[in-house]
Amino acid sequence: MAKTIQANDAPIWDNLLAAFFSWLTLAGYVVFPGTFTSLEHSQTLTSSNSGKFIQQTVKKALLATAGLCCFFGTVGTSWLWYVWRDNAVWLIGHIFLPGLLHSSVGLITTLINIYTAQGGHWSVTAKITVIVIGLCTGNMSVLYLVYNHWILEKMKTPLDREVAKSGQA
Repeated sequence: MAKTIQANDAPIWDNLLAAFFSWLTLAGYVVFPGTFTSLEHSQTLTSSNSGKFIQQTVKKALLATAGLCCFFGTVGTSWLWYVWRDNAVWLIGHIFLPGLLHSSVGLITTLINIYTAQGGHWSVTAKITVIVIGLCTGNMSVLYLVYNHWILEKMKTPLDREVAKSGQA
């Protein structure tokens, strides 16, 4: 019960940073599929050297942007995890559940992109993206389940269990 109150009284700055880092990571997940879109199959661009240069420049810029968003989002999220390591309630609500949902959206977006824009072609970039985002989804799933179903259960007092059973607050 005390951890719930602490989580609700968390500084607004920590809550805003958690949202920012989570959305920054999501932005990286959403930009990654853009690095292997059908732009590289454009006949107009591949027919000239300048077109090929444009293709490579755009692809590298998108890949760098996506990578930086994911990196800084993950570093920021990890830092907040460290800061709030003693409050599982806050971690679940602000780090693990949003991270799980965002990485799931990133994975679904990537798969949709592969099977629509790429016609089912799994490029090297697509494979790496699915592996990275899949690992993030798996990690967040495990963390959410462990914190929600194991750590929180260990923290509950007999009064917490009684209140939960009766449905009264």
